Amino acid sequence: MEYVIELLHSEIHEIRLVALMIMISKFEKANADSKKAIVDVYLANTKYVNNWDLVDLSCYKIVSAYFNESDEIFWKLARSSLLWDNRIAVVSTYSFIKKDSFDLTLKRPSIF
Repeated sequence: MEYVIELLHSEIHEIRLVALMIMISKFEKANADSKKAIVDVYLANTKYVNNWDLVDLSCYKIVSAYFNESDEIFWKLARSSLLWDNRIAVVSTYSFIKKDSFDLTLKRPSIF
């Protein structure tokens, strides 16, 4: 994963996109422990997932799986001062929306 993190830290947008696509591919094939590790790397590096397309193409495939475990991740992202963290929180609820569940998407952090 170290090479993926290096790619994700690139100043070049398209290289960051490739890093996220690699993460998605690895996540889809991973066991539970490896998936958790990928989510942890993603969440530790959200400042590099800093454009609408990077967020929209990656977060619901990686992060939303862990909203089922605890909505603490959702609230941490939703309450963040970083715009892109907020977007990750909302777009990650897409997996629930596809199942006609809108509860988490419509909740508002207490800071609003």
